Formats: sequence, C-alpha cells, structure tokens
Amino acid sequence: MAAAGESQPAPGERSRRSESSPTPSPDDQPVSRPRKQSDWFVGARQLPAGYTHISDANLKRLFQENPTPEVPVRGYAEVKYRRWVERNQLSVVPEAEAADSQALAQRKRRRDEDAADFNISLTKDDDNILWGFVKNRMLHRMHWKNNMVIDACIMDALGISFDHPEYKSVRATAGRNRDTWQGRVLNNAHVFARDFLRSETGKQKVIETYKGKKMYIWALDTEGKMAKQCLLIDATLFPPSYSTLETAKAVFACLLPGLDITCLEDAQKKPTYLGHVLIKKALSYIQLETSYIIDMWLSEEGEYTKGPDDRHNRQDNHLDYIATIDALTMPSVRIPSSTQGEDIELGCLFDIPSYSSFESRTRLKKKSKISAVANGINLSGIDAPTPQLRMIVTEEGFYFVDGKGVMQAAA
Repeated sequence: MAAAGESQPAPGERSRRSESSPTPSPDDQPVSRPRKQSDWFVGARQLPAGYTHISDANLKRLFQENPTPEVPVRGYAEVKYRRWVERNQLSVVPEAEAADSQALAQRKRRRDEDAADFNISLTKDDDNILWGFVKNRMLHRMHWKNNMVIDACIMDALGISFDHPEYKSVRATAGRNRDTWQGRVLNNAHVFARDFLRSETGKQKVIETYKGKKMYIWALDTEGKMAKQCLLIDATLFPPSYSTLETAKAVFACLLPGLDITCLEDAQKKPTYLGHVLIKKALSYIQLETSYIIDMWLSEEGEYTKGPDDRHNRQDNHLDYIATIDALTMPSVRIPSSTQGEDIELGCLFDIPSYSSFESRTRLKKKSKISAVANGINLSGIDAPTPQLRMIVTEEGFYFVDGKGVMQAAA
C-alpha cells in the first residue's frame, strides 16, 4: 500500500523502483562517492525559461559547462541541494561563532562548498518531476530523435549529467514511458477519428471517396528519392467541436499533468497562441488517425472493423508522419543575433507546473520525415509572442540580452 499522497505510475508506465522497496529520501545514506571529480551535474541553462533549441546541434549546447560538476546548480538537484544547505549551515553553531558574524559567514561558505555529504540518489520525487517534464516536452515535440531531446529533458528537469550513477537507468525508463504516452495520445485521437467516420459527413464525404484506397502515394522527395507521402483528408470536414481546447485536452489527456493549463487561455477564456497550437496539434493527430483507420480498419464496404480486443497495428508511414506534425505545428520564434544577417530559431515551450506540484507531498495529477500530398495542418495565421531578446555571439559561445542590454539568465 502506497503512503498517503504518494504518486504511483499509471498502468503501462514504468518506475525505476519496486513498490515494495522503501522510497529513498534526501536524508537516507548517500551514494558512495569516488574521490575523482565526476560530471554529475550540468551547468547553467543558456536559454531563458520557456524556450528551447530546435536543432540537435544546438540542444547539445543548452547547458554551460559546470565549473564544479559535483555541485548541482540547476534543476531539481539544485532544489534539493539548497534545502540540504539550509538544513545544515546554521545547525549546531558554537556560541563563539554565533557571536562572530565573520566566522559564521565563513562557516556558511564552507558548507556551501562542501557537498561531500549531499545525497545524490534520485528519489520518487525526481521520477515524478522528470515524468512531468517528459510530458511537457512531448506537447512541444512528440518525435524524439537520437536521444538529444530526452537528454536535454533530463538535464532540464533534474540537473544531472551523463556521469551521474543513475543517469543511464533514468534515461532508459524515460524513453519507454515516452513511447507509452505517445501510444495513448494516438489512441485518444483514434476515438475522435472513428466517431467522425461513423458520422453522416464522414460516410458521405470521406468513406465514399477513400474506401479501398491506400492513404499514401510514392513520390520523389526533395533529394530525388522515392518516398511515401501521406494522403490526408481535408481537416475542414471535421466538426467545429474538434477545433476546441476541450477536444485538444481530451487528445492529450495523459500529458496534461506536465502542463500548466492556464497558459492555454487568456482572461476572456479565449485560446492564447499556445492554446491555438495545441488545438492544431490535436487536429493533426485526429487527421492522421483517420488515414490510419482507412488504411487498416476499414472494410471494402466502408465499415469500421477494429474490435475492442484488436491491437493497433500502425505502419511506419503513420508513425513517421509524427515528425512532420512536429515540424508543421512546433511553436517557435526567431531571435536576432549580434552576427549581422543571422538569427536563431527557438522553440516556445508550454508552461509547466512548479516542482512542488510533482513532489510526493502533493498528488501528481532515425527515419526520414513523411510528408503529405496536401491538407497538412500548420501554424499559419497565428504568431508567437516575440520576446525582447537579442543573441550575442562571442568566441566563447553565445548568450541573450533584453532590450536594455541586460543578460538574461534561465530561471
């Protein structure tokens, strides 16, 4: 029986710990630490909060090198470290030191610098926070290539780096959970696609046109090679109710714990820029699942044939199109740089709840892109709010300043 208030993995989700094992806490015995310096914790984030790099090459540079890699400086590791420092730096202060402010300051400094007794073990709270970040990043980009996105997500959430003793384990589990949650999003979109095809509009304008056909064609890609292109139905055929936040939330229901939903609506309860993005993403998945049903679950007579016990069998052309949905519906802005004539494109992240909302004291609520012949949904007509930022490029790298020239550090 789980302790009151402790979050448990949903069916199909994976935790790195047995439910019969006691949950580690920051007060437990620390992991044994080798004497040599290890790259346990990442350095400061090089982008303001709310933004991320899009290209794999830039994602590798999302974090600065940590000059003290055994001391956490960001993510949940920093939160735990600060709490540890606060618990220890003023405890059992000798009377003579208490009367000497200079000695007290030196004592605090020494404790800040000495992390020898800080427990670097990952806890259930670390799991919950990472799962929240994974879900949040999946809303921005569902297709994760070559582990670059998952590495950036782990470092952003937990502040740990490649040499951390539990890094490989947590990355493997995060990848499996991401796959599980992607399947749930597709299954939710499938229900809307199925119901649409059963409607009069679906029967008359879609099934009569596409039954018996494959929802892709072979065509030359931009490199002159033969590649599949998806056939997608016209999204304007869907009922107006499909282009609402209510439907978007239903499609992405399993990812909502990683989303601060207040970012989706303004004071007048109208969709914000990110709200419109989520609507278009959801509509894109319903559109994709409609093609999948026509391909795999529609009889020659136009009847839906998938039974409740039948397993999904999405083909490569269906799953590979997810990367194209990302490309068409990824919220982004372009930031000017100090290099004349150049700028950089940054992804706009959906807002995420605070760390405390995921902690156990509260309930935790490489393939080519597949293009489409036509009807792909994109973000034309809606513009991202452009931050007042400018990128400064130096020999050491780059950083961002606001309109007054003040350097912007990540939150």
